[in-house]
Order: sequence, then structure tokens, then C-alpha cells
Amino acid sequence: MSWFKVFSKNRIDEEILDLYLEIELLIIEIDNILNGYLKIIFNSNYYKSNNKNKSFYSIQKINYFFKKLKEEYGYCYTLRKNKNHYQFHKNAKSRAEKIEIEVELKKILKLLTEIHSYCEKLDKTRIKENDFSVLIKYVEKTMKTEKILEKIKTEDENKVFHIISKIEEETKNNIRKGIYLISQLDGKELDFSQELSINDIKYLDLVPLLELKELKKRSLFINELHKDATLPVYHYNLEINGRNIHVIPRNYKERIKPFLKVAWFFRSNY
Repeated sequence: MSWFKVFSKNRIDEEILDLYLEIELLIIEIDNILNGYLKIIFNSNYYKSNNKNKSFYSIQKINYFFKKLKEEYGYCYTLRKNKNHYQFHKNAKSRAEKIEIEVELKKILKLLTEIHSYCEKLDKTRIKENDFSVLIKYVEKTMKTEKILEKIKTEDENKVFHIISKIEEETKNNIRKGIYLISQLDGKELDFSQELSINDIKYLDLVPLLELKELKKRSLFINELHKDATLPVYHYNLEINGRNIHVIPRNYKERIKPFLKVAWFFRSNY
């Protein structure tokens, strides 16, 4: 889904390529800073004791927003640098098209520049002082201007709710049947869901951006796809009504079998 105005991405010239290059380089820098910072956070005890901290959540929310931009523009220069240039000077219509493309790319560049400015100020020693709340207001203002939230709500809101409902339903069924995953860290039982495809699960990335009334009872704090000491298989963590659910893509079904705990009267059918 393109969040900004759709334009022909194959029509380029030197000036447009320069904008693509600036965007791609900024994305690389932001990605390196955020990944490095969040790796420190998740490898420390800070995340476990502050996972609902508003300042920390503000950084994660920007991270989710940035990841969606990265999906669309992460290789915008690399993919086009060797393509043939378009002759924008041939008539008034094509010259106007070039201006329109440049305007849209400059909007994206401005947004990334603002995100990069905040990322550069992240302090790895004084974690509690890091806060992206003001940046979120700026991003939300941009999103409102571009009607991005309306696009998400129109195109993806129902899909997100359907996916969350399926996760809740499957998790409750597993609990009813006495089926759990076992934490490889402390042996505790873990609630889980494993019936959704990775394409469906990726829609959860939109949850922190929706902030709808219906989601207030749910935790908006969602990890990216990861594996850890608790469960060394790629998964999401989704907190719903105080329950931490480990969401595993269905193609990893075989990989989680060594970590399953199944009630004896269900073993033959599982």
C-alpha cells in the first residue's frame, strides 16, 4: 500500500534520481540507528520492566511507521539508478509530471529528515530521557495532511480486526485443550497462535498506527517478528487483555513441535 500520492516510479532523470538517493541513504542511516538502539533495549532488562512506558512506546511507534516507509522506499535509488531516463522536457504535460513527482519525493524526504534528526539524539546511556512524543505529533500531522490514516482505515482496518479476532479465538481454543508452548528460559507455559500466514501476521504492523477506540482494551505494543531465549522460533508477541500471546507463522508449525506441551487426551490428534 502506497501511503503517499501514487506516481510513476519508473520515470526518472538526474534530479529525481538525486532525491531517490537522498531518501535511500537516509533510510539506511535511520535503520542502523534504530536497530542498534532497540537491540540494546531488548537485550537489557529495561524493556521487561518498562514495556508500557509512554516514552519508550513513542520510539517504537515511530519505528513501526519507519519500517513501512522502508518497505516502499528502502531501495528506491538502487532499483532505478541504471534505468533509462525519461524525457520530461518534451511537452508541458511531462514537465508538470516531473514537478509533481519531485513534490511527492520531497515530502517523503522531509519526513525522513525529521525522523533522522530525532534518531541522532537517542542517548544509549540515559534511556529514560529519550522521547519521540513530539515527533509522533509531527508524523501524525503529516499523516492527516496526506490522509494516510484514512487510507489505512479504509483499506486495512477490518483486516487487522479480523486477524486479531482469529488470534484470540485460536489462543482460547489452545488453552481450553491444554495446549501450550514451553518457555525455554524458565519453563513457564506460553499462550500461542499458529494458524495465520506470515502475510496476514504482517498486518499487525499497522496496529500501533490505528489507535482506535476498539483497540484501547488491547496492548498496542507489538514486537516485530523476532526470536529470543524464551522461544527460539520467529514470532510476534501480541498482548491482548493482559495475555501475552506468541504468534507464530503457520509455516513454522514443525519448528515449534519440540516446544509444545499438549494435554495427554489431545496428543494423538495433534
